Amino acid sequence: MEEQKKFLFETSWEVCNKVGGIHAVITSKLPSYNQVFGENIIFIGPDILKNGQKQPEFIEDKNLYQEWKASSLCHEIRIKTGYWNVHSKPKAILVDFTALIPK
Repeated sequence: MEEQKKFLFETSWEVCNKVGGIHAVITSKLPSYNQVFGENIIFIGPDILKNGQKQPEFIEDKNLYQEWKASSLCHEIRIKTGYWNVHSKPKAILVDFTALIPK
């Protein structure tokens, strides 16, 4: 029987967005997460900067998850994929959910 890969998805307002203590808590967990999940860690957070501003803690990679981003799931909301610019540079997805607020 083929072994299934383990993935960790962690969501927080403070992914790529240094606001308070949660940012430090999440990043301090990275070494232990890496031991268990290796490269299979994906952080999900809000894309809160507007008007072309760049997230200082986010390194965008437009090729990462390109097929998934092209799916119909992502047509109503803007999604950026890339890496969180912290130790071990884990994968990150930033979501601009503002288009859904009126709904």
